[in-house]
Amino acid sequence: MQLITHPNDKLRIKTKPVLEVTPELVDTALEMYELMKAERGIGLSAPQVGLDISLIVIEDNGSPMILFNPVILNRSKDTEYTAEGCLSFPDVWRIIKRPKEVTVKYRSIHGKMQYAVLKGIQARCLIHEVDHLLGKLFIDLDEKY
Repeated sequence: MQLITHPNDKLRIKTKPVLEVTPELVDTALEMYELMKAERGIGLSAPQVGLDISLIVIEDNGSPMILFNPVILNRSKDTEYTAEGCLSFPDVWRIIKRPKEVTVKYRSIHGKMQYAVLKGIQARCLIHEVDHLLGKLFIDLDEKY
């Protein structure tokens, strides 16, 4: 598994839902998490490794949080501007306004529907990674710093 960097059209694909969470897909997610950690990231989406499925992994206190088919249900009105980077854009940073809290639903590694409220950097990371699943990139937002 390799990290895809910009420019690459695979970063703009819109992903397909995962119809069934299989052991192979869980292994893929864990491999993505290991790659993310090796690259010193806090989140990674399937398109960033050339996959067209709805899957993201994010850092959760030293463990992987694996989300299949994540959907953001709610974004707080309370927002903040913070510097944001992306593993697919080495050495590129943007100041981006994001909600401080989000509610997300997703399928777990067991295929069960889950709900989570994420705050701070985890909320920011989740939004960033869900954008990847929709073919949106952070370079399309706000100004470079």
